[in-house]
Amino acid sequence: MIKEFLRKTGLYIPDKMEHHEVMRRLLKDNLSFGLPMAVLTAASGLIYFFVYLGGGDYHRWLANLVLTLGSAAMIIASIIYRKYPKAQLIWPGWIAFFIYFFSCSFYGMSRSLYSCRFGQDYMLSFMLIVIWCFGIFEIYPLASLIYGATLFYGMFYLMRKVGIYGYDPVNWIMFYAVTCVLSTIRYSIAIKNVYASMEIEVRTSQLEYLSARDGLTGLYNRFCLREKFDGFLNKTVIVAMMDIDDFKHYNDDFGHDYGDYILKLYAKTAQHSFDNADIFRYGGDEILIVSRQPRDIFEREIVTFGRELKLGFSTGSDVTPTFSLGYVCGKATDQDSLRRILKQADKNLYDVKHENKDSFKGSEFEG
Repeated sequence: MIKEFLRKTGLYIPDKMEHHEVMRRLLKDNLSFGLPMAVLTAASGLIYFFVYLGGGDYHRWLANLVLTLGSAAMIIASIIYRKYPKAQLIWPGWIAFFIYFFSCSFYGMSRSLYSCRFGQDYMLSFMLIVIWCFGIFEIYPLASLIYGATLFYGMFYLMRKVGIYGYDPVNWIMFYAVTCVLSTIRYSIAIKNVYASMEIEVRTSQLEYLSARDGLTGLYNRFCLREKFDGFLNKTVIVAMMDIDDFKHYNDDFGHDYGDYILKLYAKTAQHSFDNADIFRYGGDEILIVSRQPRDIFEREIVTFGRELKLGFSTGSDVTPTFSLGYVCGKATDQDSLRRILKQADKNLYDVKHENKDSFKGSEFEG
């Protein structure tokens, strides 16, 4: 219950893998928000850097240099992570983000402290920078509290150092508290949006999986076969049809539950035995295999499949389920020729079933 409450408020720390994905998405959001801002601050910092260069105004020159370098780090990180949105290494991006965050804070502090020399409202620049950064970006609340405390204490200390006493510490603490609350609210909204988008993606993936899979065996279904048809064209493939010998016998003698058990183990063994292949439940106990292996390797896989299949079954009798298989090796140039390959493979299976069960027959595509 507490865990659910923390998740809803955005303060929940997820498990390691989930946390990594959440941080990756938050980084993506921050870089998206930061890119246009970084372009503006980089342009501004660069212009004023050259304006104050050689002018003897060291502090303003340094502030604009820091702002320009921080903005450059944000721009580079944004470009890289836009080009590689699924990048798993995210800590360089977060480092670039916090460099930019620090450079903006440093610039705001420098501008405010400098402006007091001319009798201006020296806090305005600092306040705007703080509200801007903490209100727009998505920062983990604990990091916001620690960095905010360091920033406000540093600014308050420097103000006293240069002789500025016009601000009550209580007001200063209240401003810090409001800033942290603003940052926490922003993070809470962001984290909820991240979890919502992740949940939608998971549900979409589940629906896609279920629509393409057979419910009993977990193999691809015939609908998925139609979807994958074009991917098999203009490639040398082996198309194989196989089924369990005398499958009806097992259903009648041992019951349909055992028949389902046979089909599931049959499918699991096929997935384990045939590499680089798409495997479909074609109908009943028939399985369709589209393999990209050379013919000699595929035949060795058939032998392995038969051995593993017999080891996997235990019927409590001397009878062990066997299988028959027919395959065709060739290249289909269009969907019609691929259907002819399927038909030829089915004919090879038919020949095996009527001539010599518990074996296989292969041939080249006749065109």
